[in-house]
Amino acid sequence: MLEPRQQAIVQELMKYDFPVSGAHLAGLNDVTARTIREDIKLINSEINGEGAEIHSLMGKGYLLAIDDDHAFKSFLKSSTGHAYGRPSSHEDRVAFIICELLLAGRYVKSDDLADELFISRSTLQNDLKAVKNIFAQYNLAIESRPNYGMYASGTEMDMRFCLSQYVFDHRVYKSEPASAYFDSGETRMIHEVVTEALDENNLVITDIAINNLVIHIAIALHRIRGGHSVDEQNTALNTLMNHREQKIAKRIVDRCESLFRVAFPAYETIYISLHLSGTKVISQTGSDIEKGYDRELQRIIDRTLRAVDRQYTMQIRKDKELRPSLLLHLKPAINRHRFNMNVRNPMLGDIRKHYPLAFEIAVFAGKIIEAETKTVMDENEIGYIALHIGGAIERSKLKAAPKKCIVVCASGAGTSQLIYYKLRNHFGQSLEVEDTLQYYKLGEYPLSGLDFIISSIPIEAEVPVPVIEVNAIMNDSDLKKIETFIVRHESNAFSDYIREDLIFIRQQLDSKEAVLSNFDDRFRDRGLTDDSFLSSVMEREAVLPTSFGNLIAIPHPIVPQSAETFMSFMTLDKPVTWGEHKVQLICMLMVKEGSHEDLQSVYDNLGEIIEDSDRVKNLINADDPHDFIKKIIK
Repeated sequence: MLEPRQQAIVQELMKYDFPVSGAHLAGLNDVTARTIREDIKLINSEINGEGAEIHSLMGKGYLLAIDDDHAFKSFLKSSTGHAYGRPSSHEDRVAFIICELLLAGRYVKSDDLADELFISRSTLQNDLKAVKNIFAQYNLAIESRPNYGMYASGTEMDMRFCLSQYVFDHRVYKSEPASAYFDSGETRMIHEVVTEALDENNLVITDIAINNLVIHIAIALHRIRGGHSVDEQNTALNTLMNHREQKIAKRIVDRCESLFRVAFPAYETIYISLHLSGTKVISQTGSDIEKGYDRELQRIIDRTLRAVDRQYTMQIRKDKELRPSLLLHLKPAINRHRFNMNVRNPMLGDIRKHYPLAFEIAVFAGKIIEAETKTVMDENEIGYIALHIGGAIERSKLKAAPKKCIVVCASGAGTSQLIYYKLRNHFGQSLEVEDTLQYYKLGEYPLSGLDFIISSIPIEAEVPVPVIEVNAIMNDSDLKKIETFIVRHESNAFSDYIREDLIFIRQQLDSKEAVLSNFDDRFRDRGLTDDSFLSSVMEREAVLPTSFGNLIAIPHPIVPQSAETFMSFMTLDKPVTWGEHKVQLICMLMVKEGSHEDLQSVYDNLGEIIEDSDRVKNLINADDPHDFIKKIIK
């Protein structure tokens, strides 16, 4: 039988497919690394023969290897009552409690929850506060009945919206947290029913849309069995009665009723047809899409992209694929809003992590689209918009023009030609050498349009472009110098934007609001921001909190407004609640208004920090700003 701390260790190891350090496990459980070593030995003695083993890898940490998934799950269920152990973190417990309140079909007592989760009553109250905040977003509430316990109150449709978001997207364990309530075999059967109905009617939609529909039907099936069906009425739904989607929905419902021996109320059928009408058909070409959509929506997209190009000094409006892609997404998005439907975006977390610039542009674009269409673009919709924008950014990089330069040499045509061919051979089409010339002719040459000059002699005259000095007989170090220059100017170095005077260590602040207000005060003292800074940051937080998990948040104004690009860091003596996560390391990212800088390296480095829990803990434990800079650059 695993003890609570040992269960927490197994739970943490199950989250990762790579070794987890003993220091991380020790910090998580507030014990020493030696205690963790002893716990690992005891865990291995318990799980020996149960399909799993924890390997100790020298210099790397501990790795849970599962050889027999079924046997290990059976062991965990008999040991803890749950097939995936008990949730240990605040975020995991919150999702677990949501499952209990929305799926258990009974009253839930606080004392029973605290005992089941091995937490104190005060910790449970903190978790319940987070659950209430999440419920409020879906117009749900937690009600209490004396001697019975707690239950979730709200409309059936709002409960289902919350279920689709927090049961299927927020994973309490390494596999779906809803496994105790949803039969995987039934889910597979629903998937087959849906795909067959689509094939029979020649309707092609995205895999994500299919999965969203399958999840909706699985939730509906569970709720109907528990005596909960949707009985809301909307006169606008009558417009769908003769549509093809209505016929496909009826085919799906008839098959599900036969397979699962459950009667679906009429409104459930109509709602499935709404899912179908709110999806993206993927068999159209760009020209077909533009012909099939109203001119006003096309004008809205044009205005949005023009505003993006002005604000972020980009040229994504010229991308031929972006406009039809947005048309394809926005029409059903508006339809979803019209009928009060939500949409799951299972890629949202990955999009925010790996395409942060595209996501921030999508937030800005979403605000414009909201105002123009009188709809709400929630974080899921914004995530999809970010995918399209990210694709345009990547395509623009592929089409980026080569760097242009000239070669200046004083040793004659032979040496200059040698340099010319050396450059052509090494850089190929990524570098365009426009000319080779003698130094005395440099003053006559038009330098506009050049990225830099390569010269074998010192150039003392002032020129409007950078000069890279090389040897007359170029060697590998010269080529490396040019390479480094090109890379550095394509994507500025992460360390360039870190200022030691803007690093604040172990601050004693107790809330997100206090942290942001503190940044505001410090920036104002230094003349770095004006009165609009704090309200702009709060406006961005209102769209979606900028916490990423792993104790880190990266707040910033909703649009670039700084006179320079820089990063300011703050560590806290204790974590604060920031949206759904706890945060102890904050990076305030300020981007220069109208900046032409390529900040991809900045976003890449921040992304690496977000995913490295040991690195975050090292930064939180930094003794002073100088120590912090050493650790973050390392």
